Parts: sequence; structure tokens; C-alpha cells
Amino acid sequence: PELVSKDDVSYWSFNFTLKRVPWWRPGFRFAEDNIEIRCRFYNTTTTETPDPSHPEYNYTVAAGQLKFDFVVSRWQWNIDKIKNFVDWLNVTHPELNITIPTYKTGLALWINMASIKLEDISAAENDIQNQQENVERKSQMQAATLNDQYYSVSTNETQKGQYERQLKLTNRFRERARIQFARRERTFAGFLEFVPWARLLNETGGTVKYVNVTASYIAAGHHLRLFLCYPYFGNHTLEHDPTIGLASAPTIPTLINPIMLAILIGATIAIAIAIASIKIRKKTVNIVNVQ
Repeated sequence: PELVSKDDVSYWSFNFTLKRVPWWRPGFRFAEDNIEIRCRFYNTTTTETPDPSHPEYNYTVAAGQLKFDFVVSRWQWNIDKIKNFVDWLNVTHPELNITIPTYKTGLALWINMASIKLEDISAAENDIQNQQENVERKSQMQAATLNDQYYSVSTNETQKGQYERQLKLTNRFRERARIQFARRERTFAGFLEFVPWARLLNETGGTVKYVNVTASYIAAGHHLRLFLCYPYFGNHTLEHDPTIGLASAPTIPTLINPIMLAILIGATIAIAIAIASIKIRKKTVNIVNVQ
């Protein structure tokens, strides 16, 4: 991690890029070097404006929160891969009149939210890539609040054939959606929040436009599955900016140190990311596991 200071704002900066896709996922080889997570762990509260030419798109990040940019470029869409075949069918069999609109496709970021004791993942520092199963299996999470609505996660709705619920998003510019761990006695309440819009960039890094972000969720047995959904963005680069933090953050010296935080974060399409908000032995902490 690198300490960055600009005027009266300072933060620890570190990036992760998908460099190698697991051999059992050859279909995602195209994503190598095309998926990046840029992390900023803030020491001071600040307001970020991704593009000064669009000042209405901004968000505030408090001290002690981790802001990360989820960046996807050169994504290969199935709808584009079959375009030539569809065109051929329409030429050879015009009576079929096949059309596949782009709004029928999209990209989803799957996030697992769990609450687990650090003593149950004591090997996390050295073996973080194998911890996603432990996070789900040993999670003690009972419930979450989604935009202030209580939601139990004790049962596994995915095994009952239930569908995900859509997270209601209101004001498309200012309002942020927040998913918070239900507070229990002597437990810090962590949260993940995001703005309901993402930025599309061209090859030079300029803003093409902003698109709406939708979300859905489902209880998965003591942990919550959250899906952030992005519409088709063609050959542009997608950039979205979720935040992880504590509802009542302690002072900076008591937070997890940046070196440990960096160890607990990894970014790939198929390998989990684990982020611990705070390290207090024998206390339950909140973990975000991204797949």
C-alpha cells in the first residue's frame, strides 16, 4: 500500500488486477488484465467526484472507510459472440426474424456478506484464497438491514428454490443503497454501500455516460448474497464505486492496519476477496466475500 496525501486528504492506496484465471475457468481467459479493483482506505473524510465535468455525480467517504473502484474493461459479451450467427439465420431464414436486444443481457458482481470470528479464519493471512468456504460455513450472521429494512439470513433460501429480491433504489444521483450487518451486543456493525450509478469510459478514460446500477439479494444460510447488476456496456470500460466501513467507526489507530488489510483483499472473478473491517481477537467481525 502507498500513502497518498492531497491537500488535507490522505488515504492508503493499493490495486489488484486479475492476472491469471484458474485453469478450471478457461472461458474467462479474456478477463486477464481486464478486471481491476482500485482500493483507497481513507484517513480523513472526503467527497469524491469521479468526473469534474459531471459534478452532480459525487459521494462522500468517511475516515476509516474503504472505497474500491470495480473496473471492468474489454468484456466479451455472449450476445456479441452470437451476433454473426443470428445475422446468418436472419439471412437464410428471414421468416424467423430473430432479434436479441442488448437490454436482455448484463453483468452481475456476486458479493457474499458474512459475520465470522477471526479465530475461525486464523490462516487468513497466509491462505486467503481458500477462505471463502470457511466464511460461508462458519458465518454467524443472523440478519441484515437493507435500506433500514430488517431481513433475516438464518435460513438458506437458495436451497428452497426462492428467487432473489430486488433492492429498491430511489434517487438515482445522490441516494446511496446501504446493506448493514444487524447490530448485536458488543459487535461492530459493518456495512457495504454503493451509489446506484456506474460510469462508462472510453479508451482515453473520458466519461461516455452514466448508467443505472440495480441490485438483488437473498438469504443463503447465515450469510447474505448480494448481486450488483450492470447493463450491457459494449466495448466501453465500466467503473463502479462501492464502499465498505463501520456504522460507528472507531478511531483510526484501532482499525486494521493497511498491510493486513491488503493481505485480506484479493481480486479475481472466481477467487474470493475477503475484507475484515477490524481485528479484535475473539470478537465477531464482518467479512465481505466477493466472487
